[in-house]
Amino acid sequence: MKLSFSHPIFNTPWLYDLPLEAWAKAFDLAEVVLRRLALKADDPRLAITFRQDSTERFVVVFGGKYAGGFYQENGQVFLRFVVAGDFDLGIDDRLLDLEEPFKDGQTRLVYMALEDWQGINDPFLVEVVNGARLALSRAGRSNQRKHHVDMLYDVIMDPNARKEWMDWIVLSPQERIIAAHKSNLRESGNKEEWYKWELAARFQQHWDLEAPDFGEMLSRLDFSNLLYNQSISFINEARVHPEEARAYYRALFDESVPLDDRLKQCKQHGDALIQAWHPGWKNAGQDERCLSVFLSFHDLEHYAPYKASFYVAYCRYLGISPKRAGLRYGHYLELVNDLVANYITRDEELIRFYQEAISGNEAYARDPQHHLLAQNILYTVFDQLWNTSPEDDSEETFAPDIVPKEEPMHDSPVLNQILYGPPGTGKTWRTIRQSVAIVDPDYFQKHKDEPDNQAIKKRFDELLIRPDDGGKGRIAFTTFHQSMSYEDFVEGIKPEAIDGQITYAIKQGIFRQICDLAEAKKFILNFDSHYDEWIVEIQESEGLDLVTHKLKKPFHVDVNAAGSFVVTPKNGAISSQVISRDRFRKYIYSGQIQRSRSYLTPIAEEFRRKFSLVEEPKTYDRFVLIIDEINRGNVAGIFGELITLLEPDKRAGARNELTITLPYSRDVFQVPANLYVIGTMNTADRSVEALDAALRRRFHFSEMPPKPRLLAGKFIGEYSLEAILSRINERLLWLKDMDHTIGHAWFMEQDAPGWKEIRNVFRDKIIPLLHEYFFGDPGLIGLVLGPGFVKRLEMPGQSPFASFDHPGRDLVHDKVRYTVIMPENEEEMTRAIHQLMSN
Repeated sequence: MKLSFSHPIFNTPWLYDLPLEAWAKAFDLAEVVLRRLALKADDPRLAITFRQDSTERFVVVFGGKYAGGFYQENGQVFLRFVVAGDFDLGIDDRLLDLEEPFKDGQTRLVYMALEDWQGINDPFLVEVVNGARLALSRAGRSNQRKHHVDMLYDVIMDPNARKEWMDWIVLSPQERIIAAHKSNLRESGNKEEWYKWELAARFQQHWDLEAPDFGEMLSRLDFSNLLYNQSISFINEARVHPEEARAYYRALFDESVPLDDRLKQCKQHGDALIQAWHPGWKNAGQDERCLSVFLSFHDLEHYAPYKASFYVAYCRYLGISPKRAGLRYGHYLELVNDLVANYITRDEELIRFYQEAISGNEAYARDPQHHLLAQNILYTVFDQLWNTSPEDDSEETFAPDIVPKEEPMHDSPVLNQILYGPPGTGKTWRTIRQSVAIVDPDYFQKHKDEPDNQAIKKRFDELLIRPDDGGKGRIAFTTFHQSMSYEDFVEGIKPEAIDGQITYAIKQGIFRQICDLAEAKKFILNFDSHYDEWIVEIQESEGLDLVTHKLKKPFHVDVNAAGSFVVTPKNGAISSQVISRDRFRKYIYSGQIQRSRSYLTPIAEEFRRKFSLVEEPKTYDRFVLIIDEINRGNVAGIFGELITLLEPDKRAGARNELTITLPYSRDVFQVPANLYVIGTMNTADRSVEALDAALRRRFHFSEMPPKPRLLAGKFIGEYSLEAILSRINERLLWLKDMDHTIGHAWFMEQDAPGWKEIRNVFRDKIIPLLHEYFFGDPGLIGLVLGPGFVKRLEMPGQSPFASFDHPGRDLVHDKVRYTVIMPENEEEMTRAIHQLMSN
C-alpha cells in the first residue's frame, strides 16, 4: 500500500529522533495487542495518534483513557502499559510507577524503559494483553476518536505499510518534504497551483521597465493571491505616479546593490511614497514577500517567491533558526538553492512530472532553476498539508527581533477560521485582536504589545458597524443560538408596522449587510445627511415625478414612514415598488444593482444632480464578521446555500467564483473576497466533531487550550496560580476530557489578584462551570477542588423524615450527599487552596 505522507502528523520533528529499533518494538507490541483483542481500525472505542504537549508520545486510547504506547522525555523512551488497579509492580523490577491509578481504581499505567523490553517474547507480554483487555471492557466510544489516524493502524498491522514508514523515517528532512509533496501530487495533480506559472508568464510578457506609459504597463500585471491587499494598493497608487514608480522599481532591480540593502531601501522608500501619494496611509506593504514576487517573476533563474510562514516552518523542520524580518529572503534563497541542487534535481520522477506539465503549455513560464517548483513544494507542504494551526500574520516589519507576547501573525489572514477550546481560554479576547489586526494592521502593530489591551479594544469599538456610522464600520459581531435562522442571518420576510398597518418586507440579515458593505467601492461622506434632507423635501412637495431610464415611461416617487422610496408607475399597470435606503446607498456607493434598474438609475441621477457628494476612497477595505458560539446554532440551516460561497476560491473575483440568486429578494449574490469570518466555539458545550461536516471543511480550526504558564508569577499565598490551574485541569482530564478543562483567562483580569479576587473567580466562574460539568453530583466537584470548597452533609441524629412505612427508609440514612461551600475570609481561602493542592 501507499502511505499518505501529506498527513500533518509527519510535521512532528521528534518522530525522526527515534531509532528504528524503537519503532519496531512499539509497533510489534501494538500489533499483538490489537490482534488479540480483534480491534479494527473503525472501532469507535479505539484512537491511535501522536501527541506533543509536556511529553512526546505515541498513544493508543481505549474509550477516554490511555491504553498504551510510548513516550520520550529528555532523550529517553518509555513504553507505557495499562494494568489492573491493584497490580503488584514488584513482580517485575523493570517496571516504573510514574503515575497514580486511574480514579476509578480499576486500572493504572505502568512504564518500562524501551531498552528493557525484550520484544514479543517478553514474559511481561501476558500482563500487557490482559491489562489492555480489561481497559477495553470498560471503554465506551473514545473521546479522542477525532485524533485517530487510520494510517497508523495500517502501519501497525500491514508489513508493507510498516516498511514504508521505516523507509520514510530514515530519509533526510528535505527528502521527506519532497516525498510528502509527491504524495499530494498523486492525489491532487497540483491543479490548484499552476496559476503561479501562468502569472509569472504574464508578468514576463508585460513587464517593461522602459515602457513609455509605465502606469498603463503596471495595470496589466496580475498577482492574484500572491500579494496581500496593502501591496496591491501600493501598485494601484503607483499607476497614477508612473515616473516615481519607475524609479522605485529600477532601484529594486539594481543588482549592483546587495540584496538585503535593496530590500530595506525599497521597504523604506515604498512607505515614504505611499505617504506622499495618499496622506494617512503609512505602510506600503512592500515587504520581503511582495518584493520577492517581483524579483522572481522578473528573473526566475536567480530568485524564488517567498512567504514568511513556510520559510519559518521549513527552518524549524530543519532544526535551524530563522532570520529576523528584513534578512530572511537572502537566507531563504540559500535554502531554496540547496533544496534544488541536492534534492529536487536528483528526483527524476518529480522533475519528469513538472517538465511534462510545463513543456506542453505555452501559458506557463519556464522555470530553469526550479525555483517556482521549490516554492510550490514548501508552500503546499508547510502551509497546506502539514499546517495544523493556521493563524493570521500581517506584513513583516524590518525591525530588530521582538519576542512576541502571543502567536505570530502570518502573511495572509485566513479568510474563514474558528477558534475553539474550553471555557476561559480567551477566545473572544483573541477575536478582538485578530479582527483589528486584519482591518487596521498598522494600528495593531503599534499597540499589540501594550499589556492592558485597552488601545486594541478601543480601536475595535471604533470599527464596529453601527447604523449611524455613515458606512465606515468594518467589524460586525453576532452570536449564534438555537433559534437563529437563515432569515436572521442572510435575509427573510419580516413584519413591520407602517402608518398603523402591518406589512411584510424583505429584511437583510447581518451577513448580507456586511457583504454589501464589503462590496462598496468608496465612501460617500455626506450621503446620510443629504438623503435625510431629500426625503423631507419629497414629502413636503407631495412626491417626485421622473421617467424610467431607457423607455422614458413616467413614474411617481413617494416616501413611506420607514424612509424608503415608494415607486408607482403612472400607467398603473404595475404595482408600487419599495426601494430601501440601504439598497439606494449600495447603488450610490458601488453602482451594483440586481433589480429596479429602470427606477433606481433616474432617482440616483436626480440625487446626484441636487447634491454635491463628497467621495473618499476606502482606507481599509477588509471587513470582519465575528460569530461567537458558532457551534450553538444550526449551522447548515443558518448559512444555507452560502456555505459553498465562503470558500476562498469561490469568493467574488476568485478563480472559481460562484454566484447564487437569493430566495427572497431574488438578488444575485456573491461573498466578497475581502470579508473575513472568525468564529468561536466552546468545546465544553459541543465538540468539534458535532459540527456540520461542510463547515469543518471550509474553516481553519485554531485550538486555544488552557495555558497555565501565562499565569507564572501570580500567587495566592504560597501557591502560584499556574500550579493551581494545572492541578484543577489535571483532575478534569481524568474525570472528563480536554474539552472540559478550564482556561487561564479567568485568572488574568488582575495583575496582582488578592484572595477576594480569587474567591470571586471560584464563586462566579469555576464552580458554576463545574456544576454544569458534573450536574447532579457535587461530590465530583469535591474531587477537583477538595474539601475547602465541597463538604459532605451528615444525616442528623434524629430522622428528619415523616413517619411513614417505606422499605427504603433505613437505606436513606446511608445515602451520601455533598454541597458546595465558599470560603468567607482570607484564612479560609488560604486553607481551601492548600487542600485543593494536596492529594
